[in-house]
Amino acid sequence: MNRILRHATMQWRDEGRAVLSEYLGVELVKYRHMKYGTGVVVGKVEGPLCKASMVFATEPKDDKGHTHCLEHLCFMETKTYPRGFLDLLATRCGSQGTNAFTEFDHTQYEFEVTGEPGLVRVLPVFMNHVLCPLLSESGFTTEIFHINGKGEQQGVVYSEMAGRENSEMDLMWNSLLKRMFGSTAPYSYETGGLSSEIAKLTRQEIVDYHREVYTTDNLNIIVTGQFDTQVILNTIDQALVKAVEAGARVECLNRAFSKKLPANDYPTTRAVVPFPSEDTSIGSIAYGFKLHKGLTNIEEQTALEVMWRYLTGLSSSPLNQAFVELEFPIASSVFGDLHLACEPFGYLEFSGVPYNGIELLNGSSNDGEIIENSEEEEEDEEDEEDMEPEPPASPSTKMSPLDWFRGDGMISKLIDELESVLHKLESQGPEWDHLKKALLKERLSNKEDFEDSPHEIISSGIAPELIFEGYPTGKKIPFGAMVDKHAAFEFLEQQNVGWWISFLRNTMISELKDAKEKGFGAVEIKMVPSMQLVKKNEMKTTRVTRANAKRYGPAGLARLQKIVEDAKEANQINLSIEEKATFPTEVHISDVKDIPRKITHTMQPIETIEVDMNCSFLDLRLYFDYSRTPPALLRYLYLFHELLLETDMDGVDYRRVVQKMDEDLVSSSCGIGKYGKFMMTGTQPTCFSVLLCAEVEKAGKLVHWLDNIINKVTFNEEKVRTTCKTLVADITEHMRDGQTVLDHCVTFAAYQPDSINVLVTPFSQRSFLRRALKDIPATIEKLEQLRKVLASPDTRMSLFVGGGTHEIRKSVITGLSQALPSPATRPPLYSDYKWGLGCRDKFAKRDKSRGFAVGVGGVDTAYIHLSTQVDVAPKDKKEYWALYLLCECISIGEGELQLEIRGRGLAYGAGVYFHTFEGTVSLDIWECTNIKGCIQGALEILRQIPNEDCDTLSEFNVKNAIGSVVCGLKSKRSTPSDIMGSTSTAAAKGFFNVEDEEEFEALLHTITHEDLLDVYEKHVQRLLQKEELVAGVVCDPKSVESAAKAMSQALQNMPFTVHKNLKTVYPQADELISITVA
Repeated sequence: MNRILRHATMQWRDEGRAVLSEYLGVELVKYRHMKYGTGVVVGKVEGPLCKASMVFATEPKDDKGHTHCLEHLCFMETKTYPRGFLDLLATRCGSQGTNAFTEFDHTQYEFEVTGEPGLVRVLPVFMNHVLCPLLSESGFTTEIFHINGKGEQQGVVYSEMAGRENSEMDLMWNSLLKRMFGSTAPYSYETGGLSSEIAKLTRQEIVDYHREVYTTDNLNIIVTGQFDTQVILNTIDQALVKAVEAGARVECLNRAFSKKLPANDYPTTRAVVPFPSEDTSIGSIAYGFKLHKGLTNIEEQTALEVMWRYLTGLSSSPLNQAFVELEFPIASSVFGDLHLACEPFGYLEFSGVPYNGIELLNGSSNDGEIIENSEEEEEDEEDEEDMEPEPPASPSTKMSPLDWFRGDGMISKLIDELESVLHKLESQGPEWDHLKKALLKERLSNKEDFEDSPHEIISSGIAPELIFEGYPTGKKIPFGAMVDKHAAFEFLEQQNVGWWISFLRNTMISELKDAKEKGFGAVEIKMVPSMQLVKKNEMKTTRVTRANAKRYGPAGLARLQKIVEDAKEANQINLSIEEKATFPTEVHISDVKDIPRKITHTMQPIETIEVDMNCSFLDLRLYFDYSRTPPALLRYLYLFHELLLETDMDGVDYRRVVQKMDEDLVSSSCGIGKYGKFMMTGTQPTCFSVLLCAEVEKAGKLVHWLDNIINKVTFNEEKVRTTCKTLVADITEHMRDGQTVLDHCVTFAAYQPDSINVLVTPFSQRSFLRRALKDIPATIEKLEQLRKVLASPDTRMSLFVGGGTHEIRKSVITGLSQALPSPATRPPLYSDYKWGLGCRDKFAKRDKSRGFAVGVGGVDTAYIHLSTQVDVAPKDKKEYWALYLLCECISIGEGELQLEIRGRGLAYGAGVYFHTFEGTVSLDIWECTNIKGCIQGALEILRQIPNEDCDTLSEFNVKNAIGSVVCGLKSKRSTPSDIMGSTSTAAAKGFFNVEDEEEFEALLHTITHEDLLDVYEKHVQRLLQKEELVAGVVCDPKSVESAAKAMSQALQNMPFTVHKNLKTVYPQADELISITVA
């Protein structure tokens, strides 16, 4: 029976409870407000943070991006609260700010904060912003779209979408959803908005959409953390009352997804879609499969996730063996996923598929597929004359000799491989065993994911239940079933092989056959790279700006510029003294309690840091020092890192190795440095890490696999060859992204050519891997030399082990010492680590300027970076925290830098950051549509910081920044996995116990105004001095020269090297690196 909770004006109905038996017995409880219809789900999660998510079911109705634009405007201001109040309050209360995202079927607003007091203060203000936003004309002008005095089209949302709408992934995803659901379904539209359609959107359309959809009965709030439920419900109730009194509507008359989707009206579910790219050697192919039993069948959804793990999860998996692990790979990777739409579907993507022809782009696909255009506008005659014919694909490291984009080759191959799997399952041999093990591993991995990210798992799992609760499925989803999946796993473990064969045949094989034979079944999207689209998109921006100038004329453009300037002025943050006085005192780091932990540091026989904490698993992290390894050998390190856990061990073939390791361990990985991205070292770049996690009762397996990794690895020639080829394809794919290109260019410009930071970048690896392919035996010899570094008694190393009991951890330490080649004693790494004293990889001293501008085809907005090296390390204590805090003061949401850049609609965002391990301070601006305006405006903000009338270092702003810093520090220790990572970070700073680390962090609260001014003058001000800088910009090729000129003018005529594309960068970089290394 439902229970009624009453307290003061509050009245709630208990609508369900779910104990997450898969996830530590966490209980979720669902309440419904009896007057206003708002749903609330609460879940008690251990840790220092609380999280609140507000979810609205939303449906796009065209490509103007109503849902996305409304999401942005809700943060601006309300009738009750002025602009800036929300985000500044959030940071003051111990949050890193509020955030939101818009999906195809819902919009979600969220924030994390350190504890219940901040949660209770911020949540009602945030609710007021989403239910009662002002949606002003000035906010629309800067945040959504405007035309400036030069005829250029700008706006935060416009910049964001212009920067991604022509990417391979966005074009593929949009096309797949259209083919999956039809041209009139909500999923067929670009939920973020297409830039050309955003330009047609009006403020009134957003106002009308908000009034129709953002009602109290369409609002669901998910709250997780440690708090008093009664206090939270009372807080939400009072906020609802105030919102309704301020005009919020209660009833949604046209709730999203309350009706069945329309029938799919496309004649075929197969399409070829071109995307802009200068490198036309590879594309991608994706498939979509609707699940037959719909949203309420959790067993079918879970079965698909298990099937993807079985088919694609390991290098030994069937589809990886059939498409990737080949002499001539058909793809560089295969990835499968489940998407919980109102009609759920599976998604299978083949990346890095070799593209060898040009006929598809000329319309002769030869298989009845539809060739879609990504741009509907017709080019004028002048533009057509400027466009060159599509060049043939550039020769690359040989992948597959066939063209998988033409005809039925790819879909036929996929059908054949899946039918082969089906036949092997029928025999109930090894493949049936692998599938059963995949089911067990999926269940175990879900538990690990929950322990690593409990707030996210709950909010992302419960959201579909709330969004689609009115969708006509004929059956109600059991509350919490999409989060826990306990019943689904229990069901699947009881099914025989025949059930799984039927599932595979009906869900995938039959649908693929229908698509191949009838043109309508599974969705197939072939993404084809096109140089013509690069040129076409470059012309588009110029053409639109020119057309605007002609349309409005000088007087009209002046009026438009006046509108922009007035909007900027109207959007300034001017909180009154009275409003500021309502803010609480800043959060002190000692008041926010971490998950209990104890750290023990010992030195014999291996330097070991034990972490005693409550954890479901045993987490082991081993770090090896490669700083003394010759650069010529280090160039093989990225390949070594890719192969180490996926090659032969102890005479066993790599396929069996990865299967057995997956069976024995919860997870395994290795890396160069910490937290590195693709071909980037991350922090602590000279540390090579091996990370293993196991169930506590399998502690012996950790030792077994460490022994294998250190002593018994041999490099399989077949696997080495395939990995080199797929890495080259991965480089091509990653280097189509503007931010990725900028990151790698900055690294190459900053450091010596023989630095480990440079040696692992694509500029080093692309040609190097091709050469490595020509002599596989020599490559294997180098890889073996790198393995010997792991086993060498001279290699410094440190072990971090957490979870389990002291006795279990001790058994792992003893086992590892016995596995090491004699003598077992190893020189320590972390206690002798010099980073805490300021020893880092220094910037290179170059004769030429470190300024660069690089063009990347298909990039439609610009990315800007300035950085300077600073000599500040943890040993400097107060100076370290002063610089850390100063950068937060500058970058804080709704601060002066954000208002100058984002507030004027010039870019999506900007920030100044202290990169503590690299020893650098940087200014970064992303998704920018006005390079000159951004760089000039940002630098002027930096110049104004010492002035008394500058708000950046005001007492009010500093207190807000402290709250944000505290939240950031606590978030790094909010789960057991986070604690393991933060413990190694603390050790690198020289802190080997909790007390010393807490004492160090408490210094944050001792920083004075004078300390901040001091580090500004010593360090941040260097961003204004060209002699100290690495400076770069990545943009579209046509704008690269003007971008370099704008950057140079803003930086005291700093020289910039211009590269119109990456084709000139690769050979120059490889030559310089090769000469230096040799």
